[in-house]
Amino acid sequence: MLSILISTLGCPAWFSAATAFAVSTVFAFFTQMRYTFRSNASTRGAMVRYGILLAANMVFTAAVVDRFDSWWDAYVQGKIFSTGITTLWNYFIMKHWVFPRREEEDGRG
Repeated sequence: MLSILISTLGCPAWFSAATAFAVSTVFAFFTQMRYTFRSNASTRGAMVRYGILLAANMVFTAAVVDRFDSWWDAYVQGKIFSTGITTLWNYFIMKHWVFPRREEEDGRG
């Protein structure tokens, strides 16, 4: 999408990057909710929790990249490290908190 917006439609790079990021975030949310985790949780509640997780990941990533850069002049390694850590915890947090599967009422007492 980024390339199409810039190269084909002539949109500015900043607009194209923001739009591509937003579209990919929304796509990821719905595909993870419906297909990866097959969640039957409230979409609105899951969106709020997803937003909180994304914000926490952003703060964590910024802090790690800054530390790696200030300690070892190694911001790229900091980004790689933070991506690995957030990828590991995201699965478990998404499965159990963001997109939980609720037990369905079966009508029995």
